[in-house]
Amino acid sequence: MFPDLFRRHLSVSIDGDVVDCVGNMFLLRRPMMAVHLRRRWTDAEKEQYKAMCISAAAQGIVPVSPFVSPVENEIRTRVLDAGGAVIHIVDHGFEERFKPSGKSMDTCADGRLLLVAESGAAVRGEKMSYRKASRLNELAARLAALTPASAIVLKGGRRLPPQ
Repeated sequence: MFPDLFRRHLSVSIDGDVVDCVGNMFLLRRPMMAVHLRRRWTDAEKEQYKAMCISAAAQGIVPVSPFVSPVENEIRTRVLDAGGAVIHIVDHGFEERFKPSGKSMDTCADGRLLLVAESGAAVRGEKMSYRKASRLNELAARLAALTPASAIVLKGGRRLPPQ
């Protein structure tokens, strides 16, 4: 219906955050949940949180995260394998001719994946640090807090319509 929304979008303004995106922008209009495990949690707490996230995704909630920890990565994998959708905050920018590879390409084509990078981020990912992971998790939390009325402005001033 909106084929241009599935191209690489640079400098998208989302309620004041400027990000670059690849994938299904309409996932930003669905109910979302930031996925962020805490290092201090016990294994039992992590398992309980993982089950809760997977259950929420089965109900149509879109997990949003940089998916840094192994448990967060498992959540992403299980949600996608079950046919759900995710918004993945990546730690690198997008090259001029960027396209997702492998399974991510298929998931994007199915409309179940949105890749989001901080605007102007280096195209080569740097080593993950606590500070960087915290910044990406904060972005995920801000995106997950969006409402249907939140302003999402594509490059050129065009607004993303409500779904």
